[in-house]
Amino acid sequence: MSVDDTSQSPSERKSAIKQRHEQAANEVLPDHRSLYIGGNWAESASGETFETVDPTTGETLASVEAGNAEDIDRAVRAGFGFRVPVLGVFKKSDFTGLDVYEEVMSYLLKEIDRGTEPTASLRSLVEQGHYGVKTGHGVYDWEGADFDQLADERDQQLLAMLDAYEEAFAE
Repeated sequence: MSVDDTSQSPSERKSAIKQRHEQAANEVLPDHRSLYIGGNWAESASGETFETVDPTTGETLASVEAGNAEDIDRAVRAGFGFRVPVLGVFKKSDFTGLDVYEEVMSYLLKEIDRGTEPTASLRSLVEQGHYGVKTGHGVYDWEGADFDQLADERDQQLLAMLDAYEEAFAE
């Protein structure tokens, strides 16, 4: 049956259209539904997924891994930066202090971004008194964590990266 066959009944045309949509979806959907982090396919830290839906039919095309703050940190550590690879974006924010980030964003974003306010999620955390490591709560839950040990581990990783950097660029 052809989508263009006008001699078909409405139900036959609908069936032909649905069949063509399924065929097209199968041609373009990727084989992997995981997150691509550091050159590898990986499950999300939470194990949660979400469904992607064909807007024309409302049918589920695939179930895809749902990334969260931990997954973003893993991707950034695997991808770029100097301090950021050691901690990730969100842990780095917690170490710096979310209250500090909010204050800086309040004036800096006006200069470098179309957005002029810190994100609602950041504002909410700060309003709740969740400033990161220094309060035991931020994007991550730091309750009971040994800050001195965390800072030592971070510093050791940064020093190792600095040594590698200096060795790579020594003349």
